[in-house]
Amino acid sequence: MAVYIVTYDLKKDSGSEKYADLINLIKEGGVWACLGGSSYLIESEETPVQLRNKYSRVLDKEDMLFVSVVSAPAAWRGYSQQVTDWIKQKM
Repeated sequence: MAVYIVTYDLKKDSGSEKYADLINLIKEGGVWACLGGSSYLIESEETPVQLRNKYSRVLDKEDMLFVSVVSAPAAWRGYSQQVTDWIKQKM
């Protein structure tokens, strides 16, 4: 399994149904950490292209999405202990 960063910018407000649909797709794998705003780390057996294609089903053409592998070494600050532990365990 790989750890990916998923970040997005939806052109409609965050209360829209598409926003909720995207968050549900990101979380459906069950192994994720929210980095805040519109960024998540996820663990998945799928490729970045497969994840992009899956998430794109609920996006409009003007929405932006980025999916990439993340690996150690990494550095961060300001995250909760829960997110910090997730990062340390998965990377």
